[in-house]
Amino acid sequence: LVFSRESEEKFFGGGKVNNYVYRQLYASLQHQIMMAGLPYDLIYVDQLKDLKTIVNYNALVFSYSAYLNDSDREKVVENLRLAVHYYGIGLISGDNFLTDPAGVNPTPLAEPYRAMWEILGVSINGYGSGNLTIAASNANHPVMSGYANGEVLLTYPGGFYNHYGAVSLPGIFQTSSTVTVLAQTVTGEHAHNSLLAVETLSGARHVHFSTVTTMADGNLVWQALRWVVYGAATPVGLQMSRQKSVFSARNDVDLAMFPDKVQDTVKPLLTNHM
Repeated sequence: LVFSRESEEKFFGGGKVNNYVYRQLYASLQHQIMMAGLPYDLIYVDQLKDLKTIVNYNALVFSYSAYLNDSDREKVVENLRLAVHYYGIGLISGDNFLTDPAGVNPTPLAEPYRAMWEILGVSINGYGSGNLTIAASNANHPVMSGYANGEVLLTYPGGFYNHYGAVSLPGIFQTSSTVTVLAQTVTGEHAHNSLLAVETLSGARHVHFSTVTTMADGNLVWQALRWVVYGAATPVGLQMSRQKSVFSARNDVDLAMFPDKVQDTVKPLLTNHM
């Protein structure tokens, strides 16, 4: 679970209250990981500059990581590309991802969403505001297990939203073999992508939430994480043995074992036995 100091400082404009909200988001994701039944570490973004740190994990969860120091950007982005495209490590993220510069006198990025394209295989399609309904749209996917198509997950009166879509890039950064829309943001007569599942050519699986509010308020991160780590496989289960059943049961109804001592079977067995 990755903590971004830079994004904490800028979260909803920064300030003591919003810094606290960011840490609450981070804490809520810890609970989601525990619900998934997985061990985890708490790390900082600058630790991603060491590739050896990344390759020991099956997945990386980013609470909100839009901002990245100029001095760290090149190495962090390079290592995340390798993690995804070479090692097949999956990511869970929300909102903009590595899109904004940070640090002293940060340099504006010529292509703010390029790192997002190359790592996640998605990019922003638009944004807006209004009375929002987040509804499930692919109940057959493992991340949406337990939900029905069209089922309302969350509602936000007067909320803001981003929406993202698939991006195809040539060569080594060709990421998206399959992009599946799992939920949609419905506002008025319009519906936009709210939750995306990405399966890359390297075998990595990603889940991207369109906003950190849907990431925090919904109960989907733990299911998303289990899919990122296990895919469609069963993480824990019982395999049938060579026999026809795993367990054999024996039921003895004659608990007294002395039928001549218990003549009247109408009375409770325990009373006669005593």
